[in-house]
Amino acid sequence: MLTLASTSRVAAAASSLRPVLARSISVLPLQHTYGNYIDGEYTTPAATYPNYTPRNGDVLCQVPATTAAEVDAAVKSSKAAFPAWSAMSMAERGRILTKTAHLMRKHNAELSMMESMDAGSVIAETTDAHIAGAADAFEYYGAIAATSASMGEFYGGASQNVDPAAATGKTVNTFSYTAREPIGVCVGIGAWNYPALVGSWKIAPALACGNTMVYKPSEFR
Repeated sequence: MLTLASTSRVAAAASSLRPVLARSISVLPLQHTYGNYIDGEYTTPAATYPNYTPRNGDVLCQVPATTAAEVDAAVKSSKAAFPAWSAMSMAERGRILTKTAHLMRKHNAELSMMESMDAGSVIAETTDAHIAGAADAFEYYGAIAATSASMGEFYGGASQNVDPAAATGKTVNTFSYTAREPIGVCVGIGAWNYPALVGSWKIAPALACGNTMVYKPSEFR
């Protein structure tokens, strides 16, 4: 329970932080309008709607109101990228995911502030959990991909006697194994409360396994 004196100290501390927060927000690398990121670049959206920050209800930026045509373009781009991406060794894909994790950690401060302004979580949470956790996910699946590469991207099974046609009563010596192959374009749908973290949980494993991804973040805040 807060006493009157301690309540005053908390209020004073919060007041002293407001100018710092304001200065931090002012230097964020935010654009006025964002398009969808397709085929390695931001597109010009056909329509937008305002993205409000839970901090004070101000408009943070304009985000795309994606049309069916834009969704189709994203899927086609991912489909076109699939042959080259899936043809990479798992070690190569693992290195790319690990580099992504390193970049997220390098830019944790600004990414965390942007996440806090966008989703409404306190800055301590976005710094220690949201962005750091997203980096952990990319690093984790990057390591799995690199480790799996040493096993030839499949797990072999020892030769054994099996009966391929029980009706004939004939048994042959057969080598059997399970091959894990990319399936193609995957689609991920994000949540409003942990945008970066939930996105990493969907994107990183799909990419590690050689798939390409179309990701839809939540439009709700």
